[in-house]
Amino acid sequence: MISILALASCSSSDSKTGDDGAAGHGGHGGTAGSGGDDGTAGSGGDDGTAGSGGEDGTGGTGGDDGTGGTGGDDGEAGSGGEEHGCREPGPADRERIVVVGVKGSPVIEGSFDHYQVLRLTEDGALEATGKIFEMGQPSDDPIVFTPDGKLGFAPQSNGTVGVFRVADDGEIEVLDPALGAGRFYAGQLVMSPAGDHLFVNDVNWPDNGGGLYRVDIGCDDSLTIAGRIIASKSARGLVLLPGDEAIFGAREVDGFEPHDIFRVSLADPAATIAGLDLFPYSPDDWSFAWISSMGLMPDGKHLLVGDNNEYTELPNSVAIVEVGETTLEHKGAIEIEDPYSMATSPFGDAAIVVSGYGDNVFVLDYDATADVPFALRGAVEYVGGRPQVPGKLAMVARGSQQGRVLIPDVRGLFQVKFGESATVTDLGLFRLERIPSNVGVQP
Repeated sequence: MISILALASCSSSDSKTGDDGAAGHGGHGGTAGSGGDDGTAGSGGDDGTAGSGGEDGTGGTGGDDGTGGTGGDDGEAGSGGEEHGCREPGPADRERIVVVGVKGSPVIEGSFDHYQVLRLTEDGALEATGKIFEMGQPSDDPIVFTPDGKLGFAPQSNGTVGVFRVADDGEIEVLDPALGAGRFYAGQLVMSPAGDHLFVNDVNWPDNGGGLYRVDIGCDDSLTIAGRIIASKSARGLVLLPGDEAIFGAREVDGFEPHDIFRVSLADPAATIAGLDLFPYSPDDWSFAWISSMGLMPDGKHLLVGDNNEYTELPNSVAIVEVGETTLEHKGAIEIEDPYSMATSPFGDAAIVVSGYGDNVFVLDYDATADVPFALRGAVEYVGGRPQVPGKLAMVARGSQQGRVLIPDVRGLFQVKFGESATVTDLGLFRLERIPSNVGVQP
């Protein structure tokens, strides 16, 4: 399978823990508790303020619009929450729209390219609405939304991006069925935290338009293609870091020597900072790594990078990268066939890797303090059998359905859910009449 790329509410306040304990997380709008002498402060809620670290502890991370906690005497301060400007997220606990792209079949009467609209209720029920809309033929990469969930962007098989608006009552309005036609060939899409930029990966080589593009999103829903901000070869992945930096999965970037990933600045003008090799290909080997998927842990300390090149004798694997303040360091790898898609738990203690050819979902346990921070636990404990030809996933990152993962499957949507204590639960299959190509869920 060739890929082009390729993530809870509590009480309103939590108290300080003991000397070596970690403070709990703040609820939505609440303030997280402070860590003990060696403890780590909890994270703030959606609008909350994170707690302060103890004497050697680390301050917690602020909520979406909250303030990061203060570090202890020898500890680090927590990071602040994200600024959303005019794209303020809706309530964390609410009904969400799920959009599924479906490719038509020339041998099935009445089959055509379209997008189906589902609803995900607050209590976790996935339901069909009977609504469909048309744009272009969907690709395999996930559909993304602005933080307020009002604008959706679907990568399409002809390299364009279909753009639609979601009304408060769930009705869909197509704004542009083919954004970027003749300007880029869209693969993976990444939304900026504030919802004011859409980043578009173009897998082509530099002289054929390959690289990273930016689309500016106005508060009035206007869209402006700012153009290519980084020229590259085989751009297949982008993970945003705090501030203006990101990790870019590509073969060659802006004249740098070939590497597997690059640390870049997305400030204007964008710039490449450093590159890192992860996979043991010869520099002269044309079959270099295909970056199929990437996932950053919520603590920002470690990144998973999948290679699913099928035209090589080297086994596919998932590389582990330590993300320093200014550095990237290779920390090992785990062999997994066709690591086509991945997600990291919002609870910060596990990750999943979807094996496309392997028809499996594998669980990785995470320990940030270990020499090799990830360990392969094995496949999810299935209730109704393994997924069949699973694709690129989408995940709910907050609210009562936090950690719920939707994975396209030839039969419909295969679902799993992250929980506390590194649990990953099989939620079963939601069947669809047609084979889904990609999926997206409102934040």
